[in-house]
Amino acid sequence: MFCSNCGKELKENANFCSYCGSKKGLEKQTSEPIQNQASYTEINQDKAASATSHAQSTVMAMADEKYCFYCGSVIKKIAQICMKCGVNQNKRSTSSAIDVYCTSCGKTIKKEALSCPFCGVTQELGTKSWITTLLLIIFTGVGHRFYVGKIGSAILMLLLILSPSFFWGVAVVLEAMPLIVLGSLMYIGYFIWWIIDLIAICTSNFKDIKGYSLIKD
Repeated sequence: MFCSNCGKELKENANFCSYCGSKKGLEKQTSEPIQNQASYTEINQDKAASATSHAQSTVMAMADEKYCFYCGSVIKKIAQICMKCGVNQNKRSTSSAIDVYCTSCGKTIKKEALSCPFCGVTQELGTKSWITTLLLIIFTGVGHRFYVGKIGSAILMLLLILSPSFFWGVAVVLEAMPLIVLGSLMYIGYFIWWIIDLIAICTSNFKDIKGYSLIKD
């Protein structure tokens, strides 16, 4: 420790300068580290606050809640309508808003953003109509999967509904009972699959090929 008045070196725990007798000089010497320590504490507090905010965003993404894209209110992930603003959560892509809220961290982002630039979470930007998908599954049986872009599973579903007729026809000609059983099992498998898709669409749990929710017009 040095006296800030005369510059002489002093003992670390000295209260007065042994050369000039100044105490004021010692106070000036010790005031700067205290100020620096206060600044350091403020910096640490800011970092802690930032880390807490990030942690809260991470918890929000993992929990069963999300932010309303329109007003930023916290709502349930399964909620179709925001209880505060009344906006349908499946209509973000058709909304007239320019800026919306990230459903994961709640920060303001552009409506057309595929993912949040702050937390990186993919945003729901579905473009497929819920009513169209429902009508397709009722009247075509497999058209709903072609409509939402799930081509591979749509072709498989189509084979399950068409193949039984082929197997039954061959079974009649060859009198082969195993083919009748095989065709029946394929038809039953298609019907169970159709029921599962219909329930998923009616409960708004059916997604398009990109994993986005269907839009209810």
